[in-house]
Amino acid sequence: MIITRPAYDAMLAHARAAMPDEACGFLAGRDHVTHFLPLDNAADMPRTQFESSPRSTLAAYRRMRELNLELLAVYHSHPTSPPAPSETDKERHNLPGVLCVIVSPLTDAVAAWDMEQGREVTIQIECP
Repeated sequence: MIITRPAYDAMLAHARAAMPDEACGFLAGRDHVTHFLPLDNAADMPRTQFESSPRSTLAAYRRMRELNLELLAVYHSHPTSPPAPSETDKERHNLPGVLCVIVSPLTDAVAAWDMEQGREVTIQIECP
């Protein structure tokens, strides 16, 4: 997975700002991630779960359509644990072809996961 530096930095900043709650968002682009689209976490227990609000999800999909972008990954943070998928993450990620990116804002660790294959994917940060 290739992600531009501005999109990567925006994702990390979003995760830090949401502490102690989980943050979530979309990573979009064409053949690599060029855009970070933050989503509002509307989960009942936002410190340990994420569920994007319908309003922010719809706005993000509209923005992707306007810019002719594809959804490449769904991102969320684990405020107190490493960036590895939880059992809940594994059960709830149901978007074929879309990666799961997890950020640990305490350490700035980031990992991308192909949930269909059950494996970690290398992240390459593209600097301008």
